[in-house]
Amino acid sequence: RQFAEGELARRPELQDAARGRHSAYYLALLQILEPDWHTDRQLETLATIARESDNMASAWDHALATGAWQDLAGAMDSWGQYHLWQGLFTDGKTFCAGLESRLKIEIGAAAASSLAHTTLWAKALAWQGLFLSATEEALAKLEESLAFLERQDSDVRQMRRLKAFVLRAMAWRLIPIDSQQAHQCAVQALQLSLSLDNGWQVAESHYYLGLLNWKL
Repeated sequence: RQFAEGELARRPELQDAARGRHSAYYLALLQILEPDWHTDRQLETLATIARESDNMASAWDHALATGAWQDLAGAMDSWGQYHLWQGLFTDGKTFCAGLESRLKIEIGAAAASSLAHTTLWAKALAWQGLFLSATEEALAKLEESLAFLERQDSDVRQMRRLKAFVLRAMAWRLIPIDSQQAHQCAVQALQLSLSLDNGWQVAESHYYLGLLNWKL
């Protein structure tokens, strides 16, 4: 181990490669675990990510610094879910805002945006809509995300899935202040989820509609 550490210190190119592999591994792990947030393995998933959260945070920072957009796009939802479940709203807001700032520079300098860029941009805005404490500010981020998605190719399944996510988040934020608009968002999310044949998204949309019916 001491020899390996000495070699890495002496040869920066090896250190960079090792950090890249470390980052790719832990972000891939987040992506692999993402479906389990919506199954009976939720608590097991939470424990796994909590145990590796320092490595995952380091992996996220490295990928953001080096522009590993595909890795970040794959890991984003799982990393967001972890922060949501742990109640780490301030940390969640911080990592989303950092991603948004970095993407503004990246997309502004590019002639055309990749699917990874557009997906990350919409997700960075949407997750801030869940982490921000101020309802008005949160809804502004969600509306910006939705408006951005409306301009994308609606035939791309990933875009429709993300739009359903944003609409459910809007419904949740609107429930305390505007039941009618919250209902509209939840219905739109349900329709999209049914078209995607996505069971857990359908169930979550029904959950929000149930809350609204109880409130009414």
